[in-house]
Amino acid sequence: MRPALPCLPLALAFAGTGASAAPTPFAGPRVEVMLGYDATELPDEDGPEVMFGLRAGKDYGSGPWRVGFDVDLSRSNADKVVTDLFVPGDRIHVEYGTDLYLGLRVGRRLGDHSFGYGLAGAASTHMAVDYSGDLDTIPTEPGGPEPEKFRRPGRLIGFWTGGGIEFALDGPFFLRSEYRYANFHDGLYRHQALVGIGSRF
Repeated sequence: MRPALPCLPLALAFAGTGASAAPTPFAGPRVEVMLGYDATELPDEDGPEVMFGLRAGKDYGSGPWRVGFDVDLSRSNADKVVTDLFVPGDRIHVEYGTDLYLGLRVGRRLGDHSFGYGLAGAASTHMAVDYSGDLDTIPTEPGGPEPEKFRRPGRLIGFWTGGGIEFALDGPFFLRSEYRYANFHDGLYRHQALVGIGSRF
């Protein structure tokens, strides 16, 4: 046994190095896919609206606390046509493009396999609005103003906030449940409830 004694400090040193290199739970870079429900300011006359997207980010750990950032791109089938919105016979068509979210999140470990967090950041979406009245059904006086027609394309900038819970699965994989709210100018907003599945590396 004595010949092995000089090797004991070296073995302990390697063991300590391996322990310090162990990954910190709920920390490090990550990627995921998302799917969820998307509700806008217009009535849901055409049924449920679905959003889907990709997200990447990184979390830093200290004790039970985590601080990280998120970047994600998403799309939605929230495009819709609504009639009789302001006056009988009018028509509004809203078409959404790609959504971009950039923000921070702060949270705390709730246990060995769960992590709760809040998030906030900037939101950007592309939305085109076409509105017109039906001249055949809207009564107008001779010489009076005609129903308005307008189109507003462009990118809207706002803020978003929300929160969620992340659950650790086998290996580097995780499952997330999240709610977030985005608000843009002119009173435009979105509510989204989503689930995500991803991996840390």
